[in-house]
Amino acid sequence: MVVVALSALFTACSDEGHWDGYNMPDDKISFAQSSKSYSLKGDEDAPSSVTIEVYRTGKNGELTIPVNVEIDNALMSTDSESVTFANGSDVAQFVINVDNSAIEIGVTYSATVSLVFDGETLTEENASLTGATSCKVSIVKDYTWQRAGKIMMASNWAGVMAELNIEKALEYNTDGNMLYRILSPYYFLEPSYCPEPGYHLQFVVDANGNAVSIPMWQNIGEEYDAGYNYYLYCNPAQGHSFTNNGNVYTMTGLWAVRSETTILGAVGEAEEQFKWIEGWPGE
Repeated sequence: MVVVALSALFTACSDEGHWDGYNMPDDKISFAQSSKSYSLKGDEDAPSSVTIEVYRTGKNGELTIPVNVEIDNALMSTDSESVTFANGSDVAQFVINVDNSAIEIGVTYSATVSLVFDGETLTEENASLTGATSCKVSIVKDYTWQRAGKIMMASNWAGVMAELNIEKALEYNTDGNMLYRILSPYYFLEPSYCPEPGYHLQFVVDANGNAVSIPMWQNIGEEYDAGYNYYLYCNPAQGHSFTNNGNVYTMTGLWAVRSETTILGAVGEAEEQFKWIEGWPGE
């Protein structure tokens, strides 16, 4: 175990007789995990606070390190911009408060806490080679999903066709539109590349079944590299679209690679089609 070096430098002394400098800690600092997610359903309540654990490799001396906090919503907050390790402890905690009385269905609330390597308290040498230097907290309360029919999907990405189930979000009602999802399409289309179910494609239509929109980023559940997955990226500002001709729908965009926090780039153009064969609202 590496011991924290908090002894004074012996090369500089002030006029008052105090040492002018000190060694930075030799500890390797990291978060216990790179992400912490809460997926709520029905009448489940979100936590009123989320505790993030930070590790160091030493235990000697009290140590306070700076952190950067990025919050994308008004329901999460924190009063601190640092984490303090008590003398004798190799674990510290950082708390994010949550106003859990105002969580809305279908909205993801997130905050990211990152170590600050400012060259004063910490340098890049303090970064753990294997641990996380940031932790993203996410809270989402999902809709109640109800089976709503079938589609026949022709996937250019997978190069195959398959009949798939779709579901409707019961609580969703924005401007009279309806939210649906195709259940785990790539798990059924090419399970050797998408080994786990649960990665759905969502889309919004109006009361007559006309295409309205799809989310900008949709994880298809296929891994590119450790921590990075393939996504369907659809941004109308870049000419991408979600359209229909009767009960035949087309999604255009890009296939992109990203992690929770980092976008690597696009790997090709996307065009996925499906025909709504059962339960189509336009009938």
